[in-house]
Amino acid sequence: RVDIRELALLESILNAPLRGPFFTQGKIQGEQQNLTIDGNSDLAHSRTSYKVRLSDFKPTHLNLKVGNASVEELLYLLGEPSYAEGRLGLTAALDTFEPLNGKLTLKIDKGIAHSKQIAKSFDIKLPYTKFDLVSEASIKNSNLEAKTTLNSNLATLKMHKTDYNIKTASFDTDYDLFVPSLERIETLIDKKLYGKVRANGEIKKDKKLTITAHSNIFEGKVDAKVVDEKVDLSFKELHAIKVLEMLGYPQVIDAPVNGTLVYNTQTKQGKLQSRFEKARLQPSQMTDLIHGLTRTDLTKERFNKGSLNSIIDNEIIRSDLKMQSERVNLTSKKFIINSKKQLIDAHFALKVKKYPGDVIVTGDINAPKVKLDAKSMVTPEIEEKVGKEINRFLKKLF
Repeated sequence: RVDIRELALLESILNAPLRGPFFTQGKIQGEQQNLTIDGNSDLAHSRTSYKVRLSDFKPTHLNLKVGNASVEELLYLLGEPSYAEGRLGLTAALDTFEPLNGKLTLKIDKGIAHSKQIAKSFDIKLPYTKFDLVSEASIKNSNLEAKTTLNSNLATLKMHKTDYNIKTASFDTDYDLFVPSLERIETLIDKKLYGKVRANGEIKKDKKLTITAHSNIFEGKVDAKVVDEKVDLSFKELHAIKVLEMLGYPQVIDAPVNGTLVYNTQTKQGKLQSRFEKARLQPSQMTDLIHGLTRTDLTKERFNKGSLNSIIDNEIIRSDLKMQSERVNLTSKKFIINSKKQLIDAHFALKVKKYPGDVIVTGDINAPKVKLDAKSMVTPEIEEKVGKEINRFLKKLF
């Protein structure tokens, strides 16, 4: 029978930052060459039972069962901050210790992440998160192979095969990720997005952390590779209107878009290069203004040549836009978006047929102010019509 009121007092002996009370009782029987310890404990308010076999006082076999343990109390016992709460179940059957061979099953039910502590320890702004976790693993020659499913109100993550080297702490895993609502993870990614996303790929950790991701999204395809803080992303046939919808921006254009993005998650700087064909402008304040002055419906134009290249510096995005159809040419003289404040400051040069003019878009990106410098866009037909109306008015007046 062992009853320790405070493990922290034994830190120098145990050589570990353990803390809190510990109680266990059971039986020890056998001899030095073959010793068995059979006992139970209420570790972290759990129902724990164990059976250990030793040879020359070194463990050779272990059967362990932990039922309904408090995650919060276990973290406290291990000297860790209170990252989460919930109930934990664990079963372990180790056939040998050198090398390590056996099987493990881990379950966490009714888990709730403690966002404030996670933000303090890791500088991650995690929203309210409740979760369940199930992981089954087999260990062979100190290599662990696991299958894991994590369900939460934010996302579902499945890792069908995880290979983990216990000695080197390196690992390789596949994954399937589904986020049903991007709005829920706004604080996590520091940006408000809309819709859902599904992705799969691999995660490798050796000397560097490497993540690959693949997703069929926006009626197109995205492939990405992350090495430490550097992101390389390529996309094909993404429909611009779907991308704008996810970003929460006005859906002013639709076109299949191809391109690349290079981004550094540490410096928050990057470069976007994209090109598109068969683009169509959607109805907006600008298209209404142009139609009223020139009788040209921009929404019926087909822009077969187009590109959008951007430089990203934190929340500031500076872009260069070019679009061309048979009768219309649209280029940006100035195109700046503040993604954090959701502001736009843009100056476009627009040429309809042979009549040029400038379009100025400023303010809230979701409800911008659109101004048109249309002096040079007024056609001879409009001038003639206006002149006739003025003459008619003057005759009535005098």
